[in-house]
Amino acid sequence: MEESEENRSKCLVAISSLVRGYADGETAFLNSSGINFIKNIIVDTQNSDNLKMRAIFFLGNLLRGRNVGEEIKQFKIIPALIPLLKSGDVDLREKVLEVLDLVVLDVDDVKECQLLNLGEVLDFVKQSTTLQEELDLCDRIKSKI
Repeated sequence: MEESEENRSKCLVAISSLVRGYADGETAFLNSSGINFIKNIIVDTQNSDNLKMRAIFFLGNLLRGRNVGEEIKQFKIIPALIPLLKSGDVDLREKVLEVLDLVVLDVDDVKECQLLNLGEVLDFVKQSTTLQEELDLCDRIKSKI
């Protein structure tokens, strides 16, 4: 099968439909390096912001209500998310902020965020938005780092 964005999009929709909201399915997806699948969509510069946003939305759904901990750290998702905060797509930025708020949890995450200059990127987002929800998320994440 050709690896086009359309095929990746169909695959993401199919997997999301199968596992989202089904605890055993979500666990199986996470245990089989599903985060890598999502990360690859996020970092591929050929993918549209729309596809990236759907992948991040799915990631957020997977992580909400879970003990994120070590299972996500091994995939280095934070560095993959930060560049997307400079997107002109407000909805994409908001979804990225929501996921960052879920994954920035401990000292190691804080150190990683500091090394990646997340504070400066959050300042950039705050200067380029008027949306209160984005401003609040930036402040909440910044308070953690």
